[in-house]
Amino acid sequence: MIPHRMYQALWNLICKLIVCRSKIHIEGEHLIPFGPKIFACNHPTSLDPCYIYPLTDNAAILMTQFVFDLKIVGKLVHGCGFIPVKIEGTQSRRSAFAMAINELMKGRNVLIAPEGKMSPDTNGRKARNGAVRLSAATTHPIVPIGIRHEGEVKMFQIKDQNVRFMPKGETFIKVGFPMTYLKDTFDANTDLLMSRIARLSEP
Repeated sequence: MIPHRMYQALWNLICKLIVCRSKIHIEGEHLIPFGPKIFACNHPTSLDPCYIYPLTDNAAILMTQFVFDLKIVGKLVHGCGFIPVKIEGTQSRRSAFAMAINELMKGRNVLIAPEGKMSPDTNGRKARNGAVRLSAATTHPIVPIGIRHEGEVKMFQIKDQNVRFMPKGETFIKVGFPMTYLKDTFDANTDLLMSRIARLSEP
């Protein structure tokens, strides 16, 4: 069996190859606190995790089940210890939440896009409150990250799933001040979090 760290090293290499044609601008990296944390970002393209993964210290990424169902890529993300979640389905979200709690308790960071889908595909749907609930349950902070791409975004389909990517351009990544949520006003705090992420992603 290939060790966990070998899968992670391969994932990091793939991330570097994917973003190598883009010029990356990072702001606010010094705001990332020590210890386990929840990274929460917007999701303008399918490959956004690759752009910010170097900032997350090999975080466990919450990914749609579709990625895990792909033959080669699915084996890789499973080997990295990423967390599968179905966009629709309460039981799947509960399982993903429990797995994320477990990773945080082990001292590992978690990366989540609260919108659940790519930003162009949300159709005005409210963001999920999982990130805020994770913070409330563990007292670990949320680190908001705004992502903005400047360049031509292309699209293709894999098994009826839209895949958006930017072959070449500039990507602006802005890290915000950590936020910790201890109250049970999950939806209101999620709106606050998404407002912060939206501001971070603005030019």
